[in-house]
Amino acid sequence: MTILPMSPHRQLELAREYVQMDSREGRQALDADWRQRYGDDQAYELFMLSNALIAFPEDGAQFRAQWSAPHIKDSSIREIAAHLTDEQAERISAALRDNLMNHPSELPHTWALAREMAGVA
Repeated sequence: MTILPMSPHRQLELAREYVQMDSREGRQALDADWRQRYGDDQAYELFMLSNALIAFPEDGAQFRAQWSAPHIKDSSIREIAAHLTDEQAERISAALRDNLMNHPSELPHTWALAREMAGVA
């Protein structure tokens, strides 16, 4: 089986499709389809990107609601998220997704940048 490289745009489209699925069975079926079509390595990358989108939503208001919710144990994270504008939240969320996928050790630094952007002491 020859696997062709996938553009970042196409990866994002497929990951969004996964995020929109509302059942475990649907997501498992999509993952199995990805494995068959794109191979295990690419399917894993798509799965990771999908989960990064779930953890750090593209929509600023959704990001803010998710990260300022009472179940988030770190009160400073809740406060940061609550004070970000939609545009700031979208930019921070994109940076956090990139960190999660490519530079996990940078996650704390991105939250520190978010703290500055939000004007939280």
